Amino acid sequence: MGNITDMNTRALENAENYDDAELEGLFDTKEFCIALSNLIDSKGIKTGDILNRCNISKSYLMDIKNPSKNIQPKRNKILDLCLGINATKDEINMLLRLAHYQPLDSRGEALDRIIIWGLAHQKDSYEIRSKLYEHGYTDF
Repeated sequence: MGNITDMNTRALENAENYDDAELEGLFDTKEFCIALSNLIDSKGIKTGDILNRCNISKSYLMDIKNPSKNIQPKRNKILDLCLGINATKDEINMLLRLAHYQPLDSRGEALDRIIIWGLAHQKDSYEIRSKLYEHGYTDF
């Protein structure tokens, strides 16, 4: 196991009460929500436009931007949203890391390779999504 896993295991074993265990390296909802909101704001894209480009609902978008909801979105939802706001590879990887997911990896599944290829060739969201759909990724 890794150092953080070992530290967390010891903290849990030593804590009298579960809530007293001081755990490290867990998903930080507030940090993710702030980063996501700042990224969306920096793109200057309206909520309606984002929703037209993504396979997510308005309520879900509002929920993942709200730290009090404590939602950790799935990796594919983050990728879907990032395509919808025209995020760069670095911006996508930043959000993936904050959510404790692997960054885009050309050695990974075709999903990652298609997104990396599309971004490198300045393909728009619709072109990348079409290529994903051709390869069986229908939730985009």
